[in-house]
Amino acid sequence: MKILIVNLHSSLNAGDDVLTRVSMDLLQQNFPEAEIMLAMNDPASCPPKAKAVGSFVTWIKPGGSFSIKSILGFGALGISFLLALLYRLFKVKVFSILPDRFQVLLKAYIEADLVVSSAGNFLYSSGRFGIAFLLNIWVIGYALFLGKPVYMMPQTLGPIRHRWEGWLLAFVAKRMRLVGSIDVRGVDI
Repeated sequence: MKILIVNLHSSLNAGDDVLTRVSMDLLQQNFPEAEIMLAMNDPASCPPKAKAVGSFVTWIKPGGSFSIKSILGFGALGISFLLALLYRLFKVKVFSILPDRFQVLLKAYIEADLVVSSAGNFLYSSGRFGIAFLLNIWVIGYALFLGKPVYMMPQTLGPIRHRWEGWLLAFVAKRMRLVGSIDVRGVDI
């Protein structure tokens, strides 16, 4: 069994590191034979003996910040959606049209038997345009679109500022497992 843990930031952040290690330990206890892959915003900070790939955030913020290379990352996100569609409809794996650094993450998603969104607090309104929120939702939605079972570790949801964010969060959360009935600014999940 292969498990992909998504929505991980960096092990250089003590809180993120603890949540990552606890998540890995819990999954290993329940699935001792599992091969666990981490999709991290900072894969170089991966805990010892763990395997990591760069997350979708590394596509948009190569080197940790927005740059001219971010345009390539946004384009690759669009292409990754089309590749997921081809996989979902025809079980065709066509990654070679993307650079190697993008292919690794898509292969991890497709090979995963189970996708787990990490514990933490990242599903809330942030910034003027909500790009961080959209990326965090994309990470989960991509796995759902591929037809993967997606579970959520304990997570704070909100605060949600915009109605569209509440709708999007509710849409994705309803399709995940281990999410209780909660209220996100008037949007029942």
